[in-house]
Amino acid sequence: FPPALAPPLPPKNPAPLRIGILTVSDRAHAGTYATGDLSGPAVAAAVEAYADVPTSAECEVTQSAVVPDEESAIAAALQKWSAPSPRKTGCNVIFTTGGTGFGIRDVTPAATASVLEAEWRRLLTLAGIMVGGDHMLLSRGVAGGVKGGGCIVVNLPGSPQGAREVTGVVLPLLMHAVTEMVYSA
Repeated sequence: FPPALAPPLPPKNPAPLRIGILTVSDRAHAGTYATGDLSGPAVAAAVEAYADVPTSAECEVTQSAVVPDEESAIAAALQKWSAPSPRKTGCNVIFTTGGTGFGIRDVTPAATASVLEAEWRRLLTLAGIMVGGDHMLLSRGVAGGVKGGGCIVVNLPGSPQGAREVTGVVLPLLMHAVTEMVYSA
């Protein structure tokens, strides 16, 4: 973060982050990439790097999957992973990666919007400014709180570099938002 946009100081008792990573890609789902999915692992690596920072909250990737560019499949995964459970096993943060461009099959923002009750409009604008990457200029991603509360979804770019960089920028802010959700419930 540049000095004018320094991340907030960490909360005194940060809530643990239970993170889901949902890769949205027809080709990755069909297994046509020789390398396999690269964006999901890039997000996981950024989460792991953040977890190693002494001032961060406990972070754990609890769910990961690859789904095709289908609104129903995306929305179903978001709803399932964000569902509250008695043992608090649902995700309180879900990153999606892919499907945020302008292609006819890029439906991640619409699928995500269908499960949100409150949109966090400026989060991805800030992330785009912070990373300064061209990938954010072509992203239509959205972020916000899932209906029923308790989980925030963030649409990341589909490129591994873009997904990794944006994850690193938004995690400190998500730590605050999740902590506020947990302790205000």
